[in-house]
Amino acid sequence: MLSEPDSNGDDVLKMIKLDPGLIGRVLRRSNSVTFANGSRIGSIEEAIARIGYHEVNRLLLESVTHRLLARPLRCYGLASGVIWRASLVCAFAMEMLAEHTHRSQDTAYTLGLLHAVGMIVISHEMEAEHLSQPLLGNPFEPDLGERERMRFGFDHAEIGAELLRFWEFPESMIESVRFQLNPTLCRTTPKLACLLALARWVRNRICAETGWGDFEAPDPYLMKLATVDEEELNQICEVAEERLDAAESLAASW
Repeated sequence: MLSEPDSNGDDVLKMIKLDPGLIGRVLRRSNSVTFANGSRIGSIEEAIARIGYHEVNRLLLESVTHRLLARPLRCYGLASGVIWRASLVCAFAMEMLAEHTHRSQDTAYTLGLLHAVGMIVISHEMEAEHLSQPLLGNPFEPDLGERERMRFGFDHAEIGAELLRFWEFPESMIESVRFQLNPTLCRTTPKLACLLALARWVRNRICAETGWGDFEAPDPYLMKLATVDEEELNQICEVAEERLDAAESLAASW
């Protein structure tokens, strides 16, 4: 279902009914201030009707990826939940960039959430070899891919793309993940890869320890390809951080 961001309602409902935790999250969301309008409900069908399948798909995707991304990545020196938090920021940024460029927001959101799955594979393999100490320095600095290639001979974008291929994702999503570190080299979906590179910049700006004022501006060529300017990216950063705070509040109840 992850490989089909626009999954139909019946499939989503069947998935939710198998998971009491998901049922609780959908009901909490439907009874939140944003949707409740003063009335509370207790039926999962009513809850889905209230918030819509688009919102339900987001909750389902966030729940599944939280389980995947919540673990610590010791090879990168990341505590539990850090890469999930970073992936959420990337997803929020991708969604807003997709809206700006008239692309599928669901596909973009999914790409953002899964852009760093290759890091999980690398860290898991290193831990299996009893190499659990941080090996790569700050993972939110832009030269991470270079450091990975020097250390392992490949980077997390390559591994992530192969994992998405194994999961039978569309080729456009696979190639966007593969070229997220070098989007201008992408021949099949260059604009989507550029959007993902810019979403990574938003992620790094929010999640890196470097202060915002000292953070290097994104590549002007990428902004031109994505038809966004620095002011719009700054606005995306602000909204993404606000949405992250809201998502973390919701996740605290999971």
